[in-house]
Amino acid sequence: MTAAAVGATGSDGAGRRAPRAVLTVAAAGVSAAVLLTGCGGSSSTSTTTSRPVTTTTTSTTLSPAQAAELQPLLLTAADFPAGWALDSGPGAGSTKGAPGCVADLATIKGSATRATAVFLGPKTDPADAIQTVASFSPGLALQSAKVLRSVFQSCQGTLSQGEQSAKVVVTPLHTAATGDAGFASQMKLSAGGQQAYFNAYLAVKGDLATFLGWYSPSSSTTTFEQMATKALARL
Repeated sequence: MTAAAVGATGSDGAGRRAPRAVLTVAAAGVSAAVLLTGCGGSSSTSTTTSRPVTTTTTSTTLSPAQAAELQPLLLTAADFPAGWALDSGPGAGSTKGAPGCVADLATIKGSATRATAVFLGPKTDPADAIQTVASFSPGLALQSAKVLRSVFQSCQGTLSQGEQSAKVVVTPLHTAATGDAGFASQMKLSAGGQQAYFNAYLAVKGDLATFLGWYSPSSSTTTFEQMATKALARL
């Protein structure tokens, strides 16, 4: 697997902190060293309440019918606490470099179509979130949820890349409802005496699913659970 990561945040020229590249999506995609010192870069953000730009599981765009089905299921910046913003930067939803157990979940592997949005917390609350909503062929959503849960919860041990490594421990969370099927878990990443956390939530209703990933240097799940409840309510 690619190295997992824990990290501090940088700051962009506008006073907002810089996003953590792949960690904006996966919280486990770049080397521990990079994340422990914080990574630079910049990203366009927006506080718009309109539906985020969507992506699909293929190289094609969503059809009007698919967009009409999926876009209303996505959260907006207005659903988050004050100071959160939509990350509209290029590649914000990329899972490149993420371990398969995270990338499969972030893309809701097995779905027919999907839409994704990424959000950045304020400078005073250095958290990032990704939401993916997806539709499945009839009867496949429940089976996919079981597989994704098993794969993600088996993502334990030490992830390494070159001379860098991070310890990963995944534990279940039992407070969020998941509809017809799904799960919630917290991935703790430890390296160099520091820790970071990636909370993962998957919920299914009928042939629709929603995933919420939440990266934070804090183990608190209060806001994550509140947003997971909102995500489920949209299905």
